[in-house]
Order: sequence, then C-alpha cells, then structure tokens
Amino acid sequence: MALKMHPDKAMQFEGMSYDEADARFKLLQEAYNVLSDPRKKLEYDSTIEVDDFLPSSADTPEEFYRVFGAAFRRLSRWSVDTNLPNFGNEDTPFQKVKKFYEFYYKFKSRRVFPHEDEEDEELAESREHRRWIKQNNEKLRRRAKKDERDRIAKFVEAAYKCDPRIAAKAQAEKEERERKKQDRADERRRQKEEEEARKAEEEARKAEEERRQAEQEAERKRIEKARKQELRTLRSSLKAKLSERQVPSADIDVLCQELELDQLRDLLTTIEGGNDSDISHKVQNDLDQAKDRIKERELVKEREKAELIRKFENMSKVDEEKKMAKMEEWTAEELRLLNKAVDEKFPAGSQRRWENIAAYVRTRTVDEVIFMVKHRLAKGYVPKATQEAHSHYQIAEKRKKNLNITSDADQRETAFSDLQQKGTCALARCTTVSFTTWRAHSNPPPNPPPHTHIFLADLKGNAALATPKTEAKVVSEASGAWTQVQEMALVKAMKTFGKELADRWDRVAEAVPGKSKVDCMKRFKELAVAAKAKKDGAAS
Repeated sequence: MALKMHPDKAMQFEGMSYDEADARFKLLQEAYNVLSDPRKKLEYDSTIEVDDFLPSSADTPEEFYRVFGAAFRRLSRWSVDTNLPNFGNEDTPFQKVKKFYEFYYKFKSRRVFPHEDEEDEELAESREHRRWIKQNNEKLRRRAKKDERDRIAKFVEAAYKCDPRIAAKAQAEKEERERKKQDRADERRRQKEEEEARKAEEEARKAEEERRQAEQEAERKRIEKARKQELRTLRSSLKAKLSERQVPSADIDVLCQELELDQLRDLLTTIEGGNDSDISHKVQNDLDQAKDRIKERELVKEREKAELIRKFENMSKVDEEKKMAKMEEWTAEELRLLNKAVDEKFPAGSQRRWENIAAYVRTRTVDEVIFMVKHRLAKGYVPKATQEAHSHYQIAEKRKKNLNITSDADQRETAFSDLQQKGTCALARCTTVSFTTWRAHSNPPPNPPPHTHIFLADLKGNAALATPKTEAKVVSEASGAWTQVQEMALVKAMKTFGKELADRWDRVAEAVPGKSKVDCMKRFKELAVAAKAKKDGAAS
C-alpha cells in the first residue's frame, strides 16, 4: 500500500495524474515529519478539536462522580507527570482524596498554544535569528498558557467545593470540634461545681471553727472573769485577815500581787484553821518566796538592760572602726587640699566653713571632712597614702592648737562651735544625743536610736539639716559669677602650678572651689585681657 502512495506507483496503478500523485505524496511526507517530531506532534495534538470542557458544579453526588471524573480524565492527558492519582469514588479513603487534590492543585500541563502570528524557526537565517524567533513565539504563547492555568485552577477549586467526600470530612471535623467544645464546657461546669462545693464546704468549716472558737473564747472569758472575781475576793479577805494580825501593808501588797489563786486559797485556809505559829510560818514563807520572785525578775531586767547596752556599745565600736577604716582611703592629694582649705582658705570662724571645705576637697562629704579634721588630723594621724607619698609630712602646730579637743566626741551633745546640729532623738525629742546620753535615761525604750555616736548632718546631701549660725552669700556655679575668694584661689593656683605640668588646669580646677576646668580657663583669659588693657592704658 505504501508503494502505491509514491507518485510513480500511483500513476501506474491508480491512474492518477502526476500532479495529483505528487501533491498527495507531499502531504504524506509532511504528516510523517510532524508525527515523527515530538514537539510538532505536541503542537498538532494541542490544536486538535477535542472535548476539553471543565464543569464548575454538580447537583448530586452521583452527578459529581460522573461529570467531574470524566473531566479529570480528559485533563490528565495533558499532565507532565505520568504517575497520576485515581479520582476514586465515595468509598475512597480521605488521605487518597487529599493527595489527589494536592496533585491537581500543583498540576503541570504540557499542552501548548501556538499563536497565529508565530514564525517558523526552520526559516531562521542564523542561530541568533532562531533564538529571537523562539523567544518571540514563547511571548505570544504566554498569555494562552496563563489563561489555561487559571481555567484549570478554577476547575480544581470547584471540584474541591463540590466533592461530597470533602464536605463529609469537613462535617465530621466540625462535629468533632463541637464535641470537644461541649466536653470543655462540661469540664468547666464540673470544675465550677466542684469549686463551689469546695468553697461552700470551706465556708461551713470556717463558720463552724469560728463558732467553736467563739464558744471557747466566751468560756475562757467567763473563766477568767470568775478567776479575777475570786482573786479580788480572796485578796480582799487576805488583806482584812492580815491587817487584823498587824502584818505591814507593804508585805500585804506583795503577797496580794505575787501569790497565785491556789496559793491565796492555801494561805487563807491556813489562816482560818491553823494556829498562830503555823500562820506566822506560812505567811513568812510565802512572803519570802514572793520577794525572791520579784528580785529574780529585777535581775533578769538588769541582765537584759546590760546586754542591750553591751550590744549598742559594740555597734558604736563597729561603726567607729568602719569610719576609721574609711579614713585610710584618703589620698595624698585629698589631704593636701584639706590642709590647704583648713589652714589658708577657710580658717576657724569662717562662715559655712565645713561646707566650703568639703566643696574645696570635692571628693569627700562634710561628715568625712569633719571626722578627719576633728578626730584624726587633730591627734596627729596621717593616712598611709600620705605617709608613703610624703614621709616628711608634719601636722602644723597652728592646727593642733585651733583644733584641740577637750572631750570625747561621742559623749558631747553639741560639738563644733561653727556648726549647728539639728536632729531628733527617739527618747525624749531632744537635740542630737550620744550613746551615753541615751544610756542615762532611766527607762530606755526597747528600740534605741540606730546610731550610738553624735548624729552628723550630711551637708553635701542635705544642707537643710546642718546650717551655719550666720548665713553667707553663696554664688551660684551656674551663673558664672566669681567671688573674690575664688579669684584669689585662681591666681594662687596659677602661680603654684607652672606651665610645664601636663595636667596644670586640672590641678588649678581642684584648687578653686566651685569652679570647673573650663571656667578657670575662661576666667584666666578674661583676667589676662583686662591686665593687658590696663597695661596698655598706663603706657599711653
């Protein structure tokens, strides 16, 4: 049969003209070329008019399996993956149904959509021309591919919504959620009922306990009232009978206050039925025992008082040792500034002396400055740092004379003639007191003051607690104004620290109270300009 398709055979056996036989043979060759080329065959298959209808709804489950099953079979012929899942039926397990839709949600179609404006790649003049034709053809086909993907996606989504197996699974999950929700509600209701029952039981128990305690308290009060009434009766009888026997009233009071109820009964029984010798012996014996108990209580109080005094003496000693140890931290530079402030800047009698000295030292509080000057330097003590840095350091005789201490600091109610101390004592609202003053009280409270030494006000932290007797005008550091004392300190510092020192201005700032390094530099320039102007005016 194939031989008869050749033009020569067709002319010989079928009686066809050459042109007819040649045209038919060319068609046969073109068909063979298309079918033998996979790409051309795919294009041919894609353009064949076939039933590619994809439904969007189904009224009944039977219609769904029939219509959508056929549509999925038609769609599967264009699948790139050859391992296709089965559509199944109403008995298909849900896991397989789930995998089926997962496959088609990611469905990849091999179908192509040739465009009428495409060019033949075989007619390209060069490789670059062929590449350009191919890219242009793909561009023309891209819109049709996108439309096909959207059509398939809508079809799969519609199938998923209409699938009775999916609906049954959703209904089962909904029922399961409702069941769990109901179970949780039942559990909460059960727990609430149990909690309410427990609370009711607890309240009933508490009510019963309170009732029982109230009864016990009432019984205790009744017994206590009866006991007190009997005590009053027995004491009254005892006083009357002992008064008749000429017993001193002081001894009668001791017996009435110290003897317990049983002892009072026993003593009254002896007085009413015994002879004079037994009565006298009984009264004297009970009186001796009562006095012994009184003395024992007094001894206990004395011991407790002594222990309390010893405790606070130890606290005072520890506090003093801490302060003494803290004085070891003074550096040679701090002590140098302190010496200068005490000797030159702010001598005894200066207004706000200790506050100004602390501001001059800058790194120490008012309490630390006062403690160092009054308790340490005045006695000739030199910190270790100063001893190591200045082995030749000596305490000035002038300072020793001015700062001579005539009494122990922790036993004075007032100290430092240029400082007014204000504080509150927990004993009798008196001015600041020492431990000795507290101990002098005849009846010290159970909670004595926390400090056992003189209360020193922290002027740096709270200047309102310690103020000078006479107020002095204080120049605000923020205002930039300079007092005469500050200017004199600046001039003296400039003379003391030469230009050869790398930290000259730092030392100058330390020597000028209340001023920073920048303030000193600015003021020095102003003074220099003023001095130069004065010199120029005098020369002219």
